[in-house]
Amino acid sequence: MVWGALLIAQSLGHGLPELLTNLTAALQHPLDIHWTDKSMLSILICTGLYIMGLCVYASEQRRTRDGEEHGSAAWGSPRQVNAMFRQKENKILTRHVRLGLDTHKHRRSLNVLVIGGSGAAKTRSYVKPNILEANTNYVITDPKMEVLTATGGWLKSKGYDIRVLNLVNLEESDGYNPFRYLRDEKDVLKLVNNLIQATTPKGSHESDPFWTSATRSLAVRSQRTNNKIPLFG
Repeated sequence: MVWGALLIAQSLGHGLPELLTNLTAALQHPLDIHWTDKSMLSILICTGLYIMGLCVYASEQRRTRDGEEHGSAAWGSPRQVNAMFRQKENKILTRHVRLGLDTHKHRRSLNVLVIGGSGAAKTRSYVKPNILEANTNYVITDPKMEVLTATGGWLKSKGYDIRVLNLVNLEESDGYNPFRYLRDEKDVLKLVNNLIQATTPKGSHESDPFWTSATRSLAVRSQRTNNKIPLFG
């Protein structure tokens, strides 16, 4: 590049014929190049053009991925999924795939929706295996008591403290005192409204709302007094 710049500098101001003549002579005697007052300018210009050419060339060297014009997403194998998401404590998703319980590491939700008709083995194939992992706390809705029967002994052997709320057979149920969880007026009002709705016959029509309002006010005042909740707290 420098050689060409010096050759051009010798021909500046004399036109293209002079440049061609000097080029022919330079090819015959390549070391017969003279320094002129325009040599530095010629070197700077040629260097700039050379750098610009390199930049243009580099910008056109794009990384192409033939056959992936419409995307490269693909289903991962169980080995790939486990390598990314499996941890020591997991949620069982399939026979070969596990999802770690630490969502801060893999940034994936642990919510799972299992859809299946009656008798589709939802409880047997998904719920029970995950409970038997015994790696977290559980709140289980178990109307048939089959989950408790199948997994209760195992969880107890693992040190779990099992509590059962059985509204059908109260003799087999642990007690629940909602008044212990009252902290402020909103909690009292919510509890009183639930009690009124639970004791109101289904399909009945309220003829005079005065009695319902009076009952609510009296119950709220009573519970606030008994639980020592400030009147304006």
